[in-house]
This record gives sequence, C-alpha cells and structure tokens, in this order.
Amino acid sequence: MPKCKYCGMTFPHMTALTCGSCGRHPNGPHKGRHALYEGSDKAQYVCKYCGMKFPNMTVLCAQPCGKHPNGAHKGRHSPAL
Repeated sequence: MPKCKYCGMTFPHMTALTCGSCGRHPNGPHKGRHALYEGSDKAQYVCKYCGMKFPNMTVLCAQPCGKHPNGAHKGRHSPAL
C-alpha cells in the first residue's frame, strides 16, 4: 500500500495518495499534495538528516528535526530510503 513521505499516511491505492493535499507538506499545511515514499516497510524508520530512529513513518514525520537543512526545528524529520 502506498505511503506519503511527508506525513506517513497509508493509502489503499496510488490515486488516493496523489489526489489529496497533505497536512504536513514542506510548503505548508495543505499547500501541496501527498508524495510517494519509495522505500520499503521497516521495523524502524531513520531520519535522513539526523539519524534518529522512529517506530513508524507517522511518528517520524510529525516531529521537527534539529538538524534540518532549513535550520534547527524549521522542518520535519524525513525518512531515509
């Protein structure tokens, strides 16, 4: 099942993922669409910026990252592939 790389939500099919706006889009809440996470399902998800580990994508995407490229806590964690 496809997953959004910005918010971690799972969708029943690609059309459902790509047609909705994402509340955690990097441009701002609902200022862009969900985007496909191209990695595989994992037991733990790692942030590509700081290396912190999270139990699932939803938790990872909800937290601000202290090592985000836009500045400390000026963006959310992002999953490493």
